Order: sequence, then C-alpha cells, then structure tokens
Amino acid sequence: MKTKALLLLTIILVLAFAGCGNDDTEEQEPIDQSATLNDLFGRGLSATVTGYMTNSQWNGVAGKIETALNGAYEAGNSPTKGMFRAVFGMDGGVTIFVEKTSEYSTYKTVGDGTLYLNLDALNNANLQEKIIDAVTAMRNGEATIGKAIKTGHDKRGAEYLSPQTVWCS
Repeated sequence: MKTKALLLLTIILVLAFAGCGNDDTEEQEPIDQSATLNDLFGRGLSATVTGYMTNSQWNGVAGKIETALNGAYEAGNSPTKGMFRAVFGMDGGVTIFVEKTSEYSTYKTVGDGTLYLNLDALNNANLQEKIIDAVTAMRNGEATIGKAIKTGHDKRGAEYLSPQTVWCS
C-alpha cells in the first residue's frame, strides 16, 4: 500500500512540475504590440497605441487608455473638449507609446503629436487629469522633457539655451 501511495505521489509531483515553466517562456518575451482606438470622444477620431512588452503586460492597456481619454474629454469644459478634438484630429493622428520607464512618472510629450505614457501610471486615480495636461502640452507643441529654456547670455551677449526637465508629471 505504501508503495502505491508513493508511486501515486511521485506521478502527481512529476505532472505538477511538468506543467510549469515551459509554457510561460514565450509569454515572458516582449514583442511589439499595437492597437487602434476608434471613435474617440464619439467623434470618429482615432489614435494608435503601441508598446514593446509581454502579452500579459499589454493585456488591457489599450482599454485603460481609451477609458482615460474619453473620461478626460467628458470631464472637460467646452475649450478642453475643443482642444482634444483639435489634437486628435491632427493630420497623421496621434501615436501613444506605452513604456515601462523611470524617466518620467506619468507621461511625456515631444512636441510632434506623440504621447508617451508610463505603463505603471495606467492605474493611477489621477490619470485623467494627467491626460488633460499632456493633451494641453501636445496642443501647444511642447516637449515636456528635455525642452530647451533660456538660461542666460554667453560672453558675446548671445542668448543660450540649456536642456532641462520642464514638466514631467
């Protein structure tokens, strides 16, 4: 009886360990991911969301961004809604890159209709507020990281610029 029980336990353990490990190796490899958000703000506007991450990291990302964008739009006043329509209606559209980074906590813009979102920020309670800030920067053509600001004059009297983090939420 002990031999049968030991044999059964051995078989169960072998099967349990055989089911672990190998199936998850493909999941752990990041790949290029992409989704298109259609009919944003109920206006037929769209955006492309991209990222380089695993399938499990990517799961739900586009939906969270779409919910945050539409929520920020709905929470806005008339000028804010107009700003969203203008930015997302630009020629070439808007591309949203999602990345896991320590460079910024929520978002950055580079002044060309591109928005970068930190993957870790997608669950933040204030994401809609940050989206409004980011879209405002996009409308103004502002880079929120590495923007050159005036810092003084050189020996010849010429104004010089220095890169500095201006606004990085």
